[in-house]
Amino acid sequence: MLVGGSRVPYDAADSFSDQLANWQPALWSPDNEINIYRDRIVSRVRDLARNDGWASGSITRVLDNAVGANFRPILKPDYRMLALMTGNKAFDATWADEYGKVVEAHWLSWANDPGRFCYVERKQTVSQMLRLGFRHKLIDGDALAVLQYRPDRLGRGRGRYATTVQIVDPDRLSNPQQNFDMPNIRGGVEIDDDGAPVAYHIREAH
Repeated sequence: MLVGGSRVPYDAADSFSDQLANWQPALWSPDNEINIYRDRIVSRVRDLARNDGWASGSITRVLDNAVGANFRPILKPDYRMLALMTGNKAFDATWADEYGKVVEAHWLSWANDPGRFCYVERKQTVSQMLRLGFRHKLIDGDALAVLQYRPDRLGRGRGRYATTVQIVDPDRLSNPQQNFDMPNIRGGVEIDDDGAPVAYHIREAH
């Protein structure tokens, strides 16, 4: 049990107590703490998720609670703000309800397309993609998706919408040639002087 003393204002800062004297972790930037050892950490978590029933069950439970079997958006456009911004009084509750139903119908047609044209690889529905992406987030600590506009897939018996999604393994997001982090690129994310991302470097293969 930690007991307050007069040497430091907080027990957590004490360097001489029996409990904390040998606990002197290095204080690095978050990128340096994670990126250098990211692959080792992720490989251990994946091994745990594969071989430990409690870990595997916990992940499945979270996925079931967060996404479920069929993800459906709740469409409630802010008609008051639209009316205020445009001066158009036609933006009212009736319009919002009708518009929401139309958009939801289009969403379901795109998200649950039997041909899976919403997915670049045509293997998953949107709900399945969300489960996969969230699973990456839980296990790998990251989730990565790329939006593609594919008008070449439109046509009779094919897709109705050109917007497609590709779930990418976060392992592929990395610095070119596996270089160490630099001031302008960290963990595969290129940033500007303000720290805003300007490019993502994704390997072509795992």
